[in-house]
Amino acid sequence: MPHLVLADTAAKIGSPEIWNPRIAVVLNNGIATISDAILSRWVAPGYAATPDFQMWRMMLERTSAQGYADVCAAIRDADYTADLARIRAKTLVVVGNDDASTPPALVRAMAEQIVGAAFVEIADAGHLPCVEQPDRFVALLKQHLA
Repeated sequence: MPHLVLADTAAKIGSPEIWNPRIAVVLNNGIATISDAILSRWVAPGYAATPDFQMWRMMLERTSAQGYADVCAAIRDADYTADLARIRAKTLVVVGNDDASTPPALVRAMAEQIVGAAFVEIADAGHLPCVEQPDRFVALLKQHLA
């Protein structure tokens, strides 16, 4: 049986009312003007004080404005809600409990639409639990894939 891992994602994320202003700001003013707001949605409280956090800030701010806007548009336009019931793979759905980009309730709602999916919240992690809690994330992957 195939395995599937869905981490900090959802079938439908946000709406045009959320994404379109973000796209406009980035294209007109650059990512750095909203990087604090973006990163505050990506990481759990306290992670910003770690040495690794600045690497993530630099990575984000070095992303081209057009590239970031295109990704925002792709997320804005994607809606896989109708496809969830078709998933037959053994599925693990993971989310950081402090994820403000794809909040746990949104991710749980997606998991509940996938037959037999396991849902796990990772404590002390935001949108990047593989970065903030790598040992816990890897342990979940190993357990799921065993």
